[in-house]
Amino acid sequence: MVEELYSLDESNFKDVRPVYGLVFLFKWTGDDERHTTEPQNEPGLFFARQVVQNACATQAILSVLLNCADKIDIGETLSDFMTFTRDFPPEMKGLAISNSETIRSVHNGFSSQEPFVTDGKDDGGENQDAFHFVAFVPFNGKVFELDGLKSGPVNLGDIPGHGGNLASASCSGIHGDDWLSVASPAIEERIARHSAGEIRFNLLAIVKNRKHVATEERQRCMRRVEALDRELSSRGRVQQPEAAALSALKQEENFALESQRAAALRVAEECDVTVALEEAKFAQWRKENMRRKHDYVPFAVKLLDLLAQKTDFDDVVESMKSKAKHREDARTSAGEGSEGIK
Repeated sequence: MVEELYSLDESNFKDVRPVYGLVFLFKWTGDDERHTTEPQNEPGLFFARQVVQNACATQAILSVLLNCADKIDIGETLSDFMTFTRDFPPEMKGLAISNSETIRSVHNGFSSQEPFVTDGKDDGGENQDAFHFVAFVPFNGKVFELDGLKSGPVNLGDIPGHGGNLASASCSGIHGDDWLSVASPAIEERIARHSAGEIRFNLLAIVKNRKHVATEERQRCMRRVEALDRELSSRGRVQQPEAAALSALKQEENFALESQRAAALRVAEECDVTVALEEAKFAQWRKENMRRKHDYVPFAVKLLDLLAQKTDFDDVVESMKSKAKHREDARTSAGEGSEGIK
């Protein structure tokens, strides 16, 4: 699943571990290539060139998933796709993504309805800013930046304590999330390239489903409780009348086991709360996706039609035209004033 992060602080990552990969959104500029090191190939690493517009987010997520197939159950469709494209060059892999009916269907299924075609310019006639997604993943003891607009993956360095050992696991692997200490400075460096006033960035973490994490933790806690119950039963729990007869050591040991049991039950209860919160969050996401993808144009057209039957729209239109003209005159006056000062 995907979790949005609001900083690169260690505490932020701690709450969502394990982190399989990061997806970073930033304002794209044409001179971005000048600031990066030379791309290099890495055996076994999935990297695809982006060959279609407005697909960088989907491609960034795929870059994480397909490089973590040993840690994530990516399903039959993506497994087959990964096997099919294994020996393809980056350009062919990009074409394979664009030609995959399943991937295209899922991608389009999450796009919002665009009933009106725009010219790609804002209200002032200026071209709108372009934004781009890139992925950061650990692989074979190294951290890579995967940008579909580049010719290949960029090696950001070795994971601390890993030394590029190819025998070690990729994607979180045996060194946990140490790879984040390599990826975070690279993201901070990207942010620093922009002007101080630029705040339009977004950081997403591809993580294990938090509901599954909590469920597995709860199961571990309950197994621990059952083991402690068996231990206490075999030892005999301390009853008040018997306390004086028991040795101080046995009382202390039993008390320690009871404390461990209570602690495990508390963690299990916290996991229940987490599961409930995650289920509520997913339900809310489903509602938001339904609303975002729904086509409201027929409803809006019908509403305007009914209003037109009961309202004199000519007066409304003239009023709006007048307000628009006043705003335009004000912008023009402000522009002339600025030119005069210069």
